[in-house]
Amino acid sequence: MTIALSEICTLSNFVSQAATCWSDRLALVEGEVRLTWADLDKLSNQVASLLLRKGIPKGARVGLAGAKSARIIAAVHGILKAGCVCVPIDASSPAARMNVILEDCAPAAIFGAADILSQLAVSSSPLKIAVDKPTEDAVEWQEIVSAPAARVEVPTERSDLAYLLYTSGSTGQPKGVMLSHGNVGAFAVWAAEEFRLRAEDRVASIAPLHFDLSTFDLYSTAWSGAALHIPPGLFLSFPVKLTDWLANHKITAMYTVPSLLATIAERGDIKARGLDHLRLMLFAGEVCPPKVLSTLLDLLPAAEFANLYGPTETNVCTFERIDREQWDRVSPISIGLACQGTRLLLIDPEGAPVEGTGRAGELWVSGPTVALGYWNDPARNARFVERNGSRWYSTGDYAEFDESGRLVFHGRRDHMVKVHGHRVELGEVESALLRHSAIAEAAVVIVDGKLFAFARTSHGQRPTQNELREYCAGQLPRYMVPSEVVVLESMPYGSTGKIDRLELARMVKHG
Repeated sequence: MTIALSEICTLSNFVSQAATCWSDRLALVEGEVRLTWADLDKLSNQVASLLLRKGIPKGARVGLAGAKSARIIAAVHGILKAGCVCVPIDASSPAARMNVILEDCAPAAIFGAADILSQLAVSSSPLKIAVDKPTEDAVEWQEIVSAPAARVEVPTERSDLAYLLYTSGSTGQPKGVMLSHGNVGAFAVWAAEEFRLRAEDRVASIAPLHFDLSTFDLYSTAWSGAALHIPPGLFLSFPVKLTDWLANHKITAMYTVPSLLATIAERGDIKARGLDHLRLMLFAGEVCPPKVLSTLLDLLPAAEFANLYGPTETNVCTFERIDREQWDRVSPISIGLACQGTRLLLIDPEGAPVEGTGRAGELWVSGPTVALGYWNDPARNARFVERNGSRWYSTGDYAEFDESGRLVFHGRRDHMVKVHGHRVELGEVESALLRHSAIAEAAVVIVDGKLFAFARTSHGQRPTQNELREYCAGQLPRYMVPSEVVVLESMPYGSTGKIDRLELARMVKHG
């Protein structure tokens, strides 16, 4: 279905509209907590009411520093209703990193767990609101549930800033991506309509709030009236517990990263769990190994799978439904076609458009989901480019169009390295390792000009380093064969669930 941009309301209205349409239907489930859309609307109104009563002005940044919960999600919606800007922070990161982000965005208020709030030292002296237990210098949650529940309506435009999502920067300094109400809303509505989300759906909330995948969880569900189910955070580290939870909650849809799909495909005992209700599996954030997807297609024969692509700065800009009949289960998975309202360009090193098929270029994106820019970072904002009367984002990713007009992903600019004078795409080395029957996951890093590969094996197999290097040598030029292949019991993952390549590089440096 095609949705006109003029029909998309601001994020601050999504929950209120859901409460009008599906008042008594479940909106949010977290353990024993079960909120209807009317409950969530009321609680978010009370959050907004408290912020306004405390003098927090429209446009102020408000931090979120706590594990995902019903209260934190109510806070997100309340912050937006108050006309403020959500700044979700990775609560598992060191306090020093959280403080760097908070200093950068200068929040007027912070919602969070009491023990996390006590670690934060911010010169803007924000109002603190504890979402769990009382603490001396924070507003208690009880004050929120005692606040007026009347609907709060601070006038908001689609062009107004809604989110600051901080992602890792190449310099080590986190960068804040500015997303407007229109940016997030355009994606959420498109995804809900494209994948036929409906009020009967039960959506697993896997992605942390500081990861852009979570915008599907919060807003596509509100657009369609679907119920959002939050699993215990610990279950994400135990595949069988997670698949048990998916079965017990009769989850119908989930959106996650391929790394998590790899662990549940191999260790989740899916066949015994009876995931018959699971009809939709969306994945994004990193390249999905064909072996992982092929396994899942067999384990979940009735489910629809789709690969969604896009950096945080564009949310999702292309997608590919997996065609079980056409895909050969060996070739890399296409990143597909442009989403609604999105335009794509491939640009060569001289800045000229790449014409025709089979020629790679840097992918540029224009459309309603392209971010407003970077917070307090004019130098990085050079990646947002005016061209022929339109605003484009240069992704730093390389791709080419195939004969069907679909995009084939070639890798990131910063994953292209030089080894002994040769250009090497790290993803090509990873793909070679993943073709080995014993390898479930692989990642390659470069340290001091040498390639180091890390691999996780499947089903108890334990090939030797020499065997894996010889296998690579049979598929790759000599200069692309890793100096070492380290076999790990498990890969290190970052807070968004993707493989933590910085940690792998540190492992090489520290022996």
